[in-house]
Amino acid sequence: MLRLNLPTTIPFLWCLACRLQSFIGTLKKEMLQGGRFQNLQESRTELFEYIDGYYNSHRHHSALGCQASAHFELQLSINH
Repeated sequence: MLRLNLPTTIPFLWCLACRLQSFIGTLKKEMLQGGRFQNLQESRTELFEYIDGYYNSHRHHSALGCQASAHFELQLSINH
């Protein structure tokens, strides 16, 4: 069983919930665009492709200075 040692303070949980809600909103807006999945397997495949193929690598993230992570990593490797 996976156990995470996360703080359980109210501010931490609130922040975590806000970030999750923001991600879900982004997911609905950018990926689903009002559509629906045909079945569970399609949803798993599409979610994986969206998160791994686009969200994590090509979407601009404010934590990285509004750069895509692929670009940020390239800049980091060039500068170091």
